[in-house]
Amino acid sequence: MKITLDALDGRNLTLRLPRDGGREHVLTLFDTRRLRGVLETSPEKIALDPVEADDVLAELSLSMESGSLHLAGPLHLHTTTLDLDLARGGRKPGVTGEARSAGVVAPSVRLLRGGVDLTAAAEGTVVHARHDRDADRWDVTADTLEARSLTLALAAARVTAAALRARAVEAFTERGSVGAALAEASAEGLSVTFGGSTVTVDTAALRTLRLARGADGGASVEAASVALTGVTYDDGKRRLSAPSVKLTGLRYGADGLALDALEAGELTVALEGLAGPRERAGEPAEERRPGVGSTLGRDLPFLDHLAGKIDAAVVVDVKLPVVKRRVATHRLCLDVTDGALDFKVLEHGLSHLEDAILDFEVDAGGLYLELDAVVVKRELLRWPLDAEGLQRARQRRVRLRTLAQPKLMVRRSEKDPDAERRVALHRVDLRVDNLEGALLGASTLELGGGTLRLGADGVPALGQLQVRGTLVHDLTQAVADTELTVALSALELGLEGVQAGRAALSIQRLSLGQVTDAAVTFAGLRPSAVKATLRELALRGVRRGRSTPAEA
Repeated sequence: MKITLDALDGRNLTLRLPRDGGREHVLTLFDTRRLRGVLETSPEKIALDPVEADDVLAELSLSMESGSLHLAGPLHLHTTTLDLDLARGGRKPGVTGEARSAGVVAPSVRLLRGGVDLTAAAEGTVVHARHDRDADRWDVTADTLEARSLTLALAAARVTAAALRARAVEAFTERGSVGAALAEASAEGLSVTFGGSTVTVDTAALRTLRLARGADGGASVEAASVALTGVTYDDGKRRLSAPSVKLTGLRYGADGLALDALEAGELTVALEGLAGPRERAGEPAEERRPGVGSTLGRDLPFLDHLAGKIDAAVVVDVKLPVVKRRVATHRLCLDVTDGALDFKVLEHGLSHLEDAILDFEVDAGGLYLELDAVVVKRELLRWPLDAEGLQRARQRRVRLRTLAQPKLMVRRSEKDPDAERRVALHRVDLRVDNLEGALLGASTLELGGGTLRLGADGVPALGQLQVRGTLVHDLTQAVADTELTVALSALELGLEGVQAGRAALSIQRLSLGQVTDAAVTFAGLRPSAVKATLRELALRGVRRGRSTPAEA
């Protein structure tokens, strides 16, 4: 049956198309202006062949195989052409054909499809929707699109925005997959929640944005550039905020996260809950006791490029076999040049007793620390040296890189095997009056299964570092937290394959102009919280990908 609509009053008209499973498509026309065209009905379908109108006020509900679309409010269409076939019963696909409108105003939109739940009030201009029957795919384009009060639930993420405006919009849905592409977009009052973390943004400007979610649930995001203002990140323990952030070359998908660049003129960082549970007083953590000849510490190549000075005091409270208890204050007033210091100045900074019985000495084998008491003379630690190191040692200097890797030479007494039980460290207080330094060269350090690069060719790793504050390590009782204040400038780093949780992180280059107002809170020797302001932060070539099971 065919119905010519030119003479039909398109007001308060409801058209229902039953679907399988008790579902149905419902179109309600509240009012139309210059409605025209042909409506053809048959047992298989209802065809709009085509139907045109200058203005339409309507409500539309489409019940799809894996979701639904509801346009209410009412929906207002300007200069619209509908050339659609609406299937009856359980026939598939339910809706085919195409629709065009010079303008669409939808005060209420709700889309449920393939794990996507979207609600918004929307307006679009030059909107075109077309269905590909063979692929069962809908493609929708719009010259402009504006959404207000937008909420989008996608996989494990939830996105809300007070307003979103986009130009040159393309979207599709195909057998459980959905996607969208925008040439340009801007957003206000944006919030993204995922995995217990929340990102809020005052304004966002995006260029060449692509979003997709496959039928398998995998999501992907790409953007040529993203400019953000009023940015905050909060996961309960970490809070970051920045007046503005710019991202370029953003890509997120099954392979992880990648960024060509990230730039932030100022970033405020507050981290809490870094330290684990406190060790109970009197219960030091178990540790493997090194044997005679074992090398302690590790190789730290970057120390070769260190220059600076240290002005600090160390108070050591220790239990000893004869004197029972020794509390001594040691002064560290050291100058470091080209990664080396005067070890005699280090020795003479010890308290009077320790200075009297502990001596740095040099022989053909290298530098060693000797206990030279009245009745006991014993080599405690040794640092083997090459020819260059020996020449330096004869001038009372040793590299910090060398000093950080001593060989343990003291032997456990056979006559008194329990002697070491009567030696115990009770407490160490470190007061840093001033520590200043710079890393005037480039080096690498193995870290977290990958490599940390400090500096680059012709670029120092660190222009300046200054530290002040106190640390307290007490094994007998709980003590109050302490704090170090930190300031630095001109930091240059890089990462390659460093483990970050179950992912591997690589950063081609990290540049940081300054860190100011920085404070690190310590529970004993473990950092528990950090507050700092970072300025002129720039990252290049960021990659964060999932590790393989063998690497995890």
